[in-house]
Amino acid sequence: MLWWLTFRHNVWFRGCPSSPVCEFLRSGRAGDKVKVAAERMVRAGLKDAVTCLEFDACALASSAALPALLAEPFDLVFVDAPCSGTGTMRRHPEIPWTLTSEDVTSLARLQLRIIRAVSSRVRPGGALCYATCSLLQEENEDVVEAFLASAEGANFVLEGSPLRTHPIVSGPDGHFMATLNRQE
Repeated sequence: MLWWLTFRHNVWFRGCPSSPVCEFLRSGRAGDKVKVAAERMVRAGLKDAVTCLEFDACALASSAALPALLAEPFDLVFVDAPCSGTGTMRRHPEIPWTLTSEDVTSLARLQLRIIRAVSSRVRPGGALCYATCSLLQEENEDVVEAFLASAEGANFVLEGSPLRTHPIVSGPDGHFMATLNRQE
């Protein structure tokens, strides 16, 4: 499994050719997160099973820029996309006061760029899981539909219905997840 974490999203890959678990992080402040993640893996006893590296998910479609570790396709890619966080408003009451429609539109564009880029890393017969902690259709169903309508999404099919959880006072946050299978 390969895990990618940036400021507010993760991409996990399973089936990494040279290591059972790998972690990589995006540029910017993420360099600090690489160090923190590596320290956590040592504490968890996974030092020899985890590789930490820094990389931008939007560049995953460019084979020229890929580190060797990411050159082969994966069985599973899990994208925990950067999002508005509207499913976490119970714990973050500032969200409705600071979030703008322009923010949501910008996030949806980034989400689509990410899912299109990471789809190139899914092997035929593999799966791409797309998830957010948003309750907004623009960041969820609309992104999935736009991806499936794109050239990169042409060989993917939606598996069943997307999973959606809704926040409750003492329970989990709201989430969305769609599983997209790459046809062989």
